[in-house]
Amino acid sequence: MGATGHAHKLYRHGHSPVHRLPPHCKLAAVFCFVLVVVSTPREAMWAFGLYAALLAAVAAVARIPPGFLLKRLVIEVPFVAFALLMP
Repeated sequence: MGATGHAHKLYRHGHSPVHRLPPHCKLAAVFCFVLVVVSTPREAMWAFGLYAALLAAVAAVARIPPGFLLKRLVIEVPFVAFALLMP
């Protein structure tokens, strides 16, 4: 086990306002965010840019380094490419 008492490699220990939120609030926020993104029309590309900016702002408030996120986002590249290439 690591020094923080957590054995999972993807766990990131932190003391930000986002980290201090109760788990059920974070789950509800993610669920609502997914519903909003999925219900956004494909033609509203500006909205997806706004969603990306919102995620970047939350990551900044949570003090998560960009490199930490980018390494974990690599797995999403094939799915995003597939979604963009769909008719």
